[in-house]
Amino acid sequence: MGLMCGIFGHIGKADSIKKCLSGLKFLEYRGYDSAGIAGILEGEMLYFKKKGKLS
Repeated sequence: MGLMCGIFGHIGKADSIKKCLSGLKFLEYRGYDSAGIAGILEGEMLYFKKKGKLS
């Protein structure tokens, strides 16, 4: 059994959500079956992760 990992990151305020979703979609073409995104809002870290393709 092999393990694979792809990571995309963005630091900045301009178009952050758009850039992160674009990066995740790029990684999805590599065959990934799950994705997640994390960010900081008002000093609190928020994250979302889910199995399956992006929609």
